Amino acid sequence: DELRAQLTWPLYFIIKFISDFKENKRNTLAFGLLLGGCLGNLYDRVIYGYVRDFIYFKFGSYSYPIFNIADIGGWLCRKNVILLFW
Repeated sequence: DELRAQLTWPLYFIIKFISDFKENKRNTLAFGLLLGGCLGNLYDRVIYGYVRDFIYFKFGSYSYPIFNIADIGGWLCRKNVILLFW
């Protein structure tokens, strides 16, 4: 169920991007980041059974949640989508 939940929203946006795709650098970059993030996390799930998160930041007593490169791609894509529909 967790894997299905992780793939549902990215697949929606991939289908949305493909159907409404306007070819420009920003959209191509966003699509590549989204696809790369999805494939990276899917690879980890299939090979290891879980997503390996390894980037960790701590600021004083605050610990930021651990994440990976695929998460960065997904985050940047979501920000692009928000700007696209703003």
